[in-house]
Amino acid sequence: MNKVSVDQNKSFNSHIGDIIKQRRKSKKITQEELATELGLSRFSISNIENGNQSLSFYQAFKVANYLNEQLTTFVDGFQDKAVFDDDETEKLSKDELDSIKSVFDSFSFEKKDEE
Repeated sequence: MNKVSVDQNKSFNSHIGDIIKQRRKSKKITQEELATELGLSRFSISNIENGNQSLSFYQAFKVANYLNEQLTTFVDGFQDKAVFDDDETEKLSKDELDSIKSVFDSFSFEKKDEE
């Protein structure tokens, strides 16, 4: 079984960060607002969006909820970027990606309207 390299983690973090930034901006949400929702600093949100800091599963769940997105949004399109540390380039199969998405989908929920 291949282990994911540090570069792979950085690439995945960058992928997620790009999506968060794009969705956040499209909804006119500031980094400060997102940081407050997650209990993080604005600096941490900047690091996440730039791929320099990873999110826990719980944080990713909270971001998806706050942005009214599915968790699968964060992994969509990433399969084309998968590179492993044994110098072999591999792509996730459609079945593997679908399995990952089904796990994320099982944690999806609709954002409750705030009063």
